[in-house]
Amino acid sequence: MSEKPVNSVCACEGCKCQVEPGKAVISAGKAYCCQACAEHHPHDRPCNDQHCHCGDTAGAAH
Repeated sequence: MSEKPVNSVCACEGCKCQVEPGKAVISAGKAYCCQACAEHHPHDRPCNDQHCHCGDTAGAAH
């Protein structure tokens, strides 16, 4: 019996989104939930999840 892949938390600092296996955006060997997180929120681009505000402080964190 094979096990289901386990979701992990996005590697973006402050992001709490789950990264679904097969849907992750990989950058520098880390898994992110969306392209904005993977690119450290350029031009203040928000996370794909409207309820997540990790991009609000991304400029200060990165």
